[in-house]
Amino acid sequence: MSTLLFSLPDLFEKYKNWIIRNPEKANDFETTAKWISYFIAGRINNSHAVSELVYALSNLLVLFNDRLITKGRHLEKNEDTSKLKIWLTVLEYSEVFLEISSSKVFGNRGRWLVIISIQILKCFARFVLVYRYKEPIITVPPVPVLDRVKVNIPEIRADMMENEHPQLKSISFSLKRSGKIIRKVDASPSVSNRNWKPLEVLESESEESNNQALIGRKFLAEIIYISKPMAHLTASACFGYNTWKPWMVSLVMDILRLV
Repeated sequence: MSTLLFSLPDLFEKYKNWIIRNPEKANDFETTAKWISYFIAGRINNSHAVSELVYALSNLLVLFNDRLITKGRHLEKNEDTSKLKIWLTVLEYSEVFLEISSSKVFGNRGRWLVIISIQILKCFARFVLVYRYKEPIITVPPVPVLDRVKVNIPEIRADMMENEHPQLKSISFSLKRSGKIIRKVDASPSVSNRNWKPLEVLESESEESNNQALIGRKFLAEIIYISKPMAHLTASACFGYNTWKPWMVSLVMDILRLV
């Protein structure tokens, strides 16, 4: 037993080094875990809870491996917000399993208590990211899945992209709110020569656009989006869940944040 305990740190170190060196191969294990959750659904007792547990664990495995790769290759961009984003992502991945489990263990009241608690925590964490850390638009999940292919792109590729950057500007434009790069219609190649992949953008430029703090209407739109789940739950508590009023509240808030 003691030998096994002493070997666990060594096994973890070997696993971490293998993940850092082979980020693309780790996708095979992660994809297998997700497919197991689909296979379990409907085949055993309490299959919904077990399936959601396996699915949540598979997503958490992806997050864990991404963190190993990010730290091992020194890809961390903002350490001040990383921990809060990680916990918020864990909550995003686990909330469905927690909801189903609480419904089976504590009944309908316990289920709604868990739902309200999760939404309060998510809302509070997002407000902290926006107010204190001046984060731009927060993605779902807050820590996006790491692009394993781009991690392995050599630095020569980055130099090539810098040389092609003026040409990229001539065939594309950037959306004002999201900053997403869109190819111009008149610059599209023929159908037979298209690769159907999005235009690649220099990381330095994307980081610069993403690091801009939200101001004015963008800030108000993000606040409305963060508050929408709590507004929906409040309307459900006031008018009941089997009515159109909570959904109308959500619809109005969606329209307001897009104006």
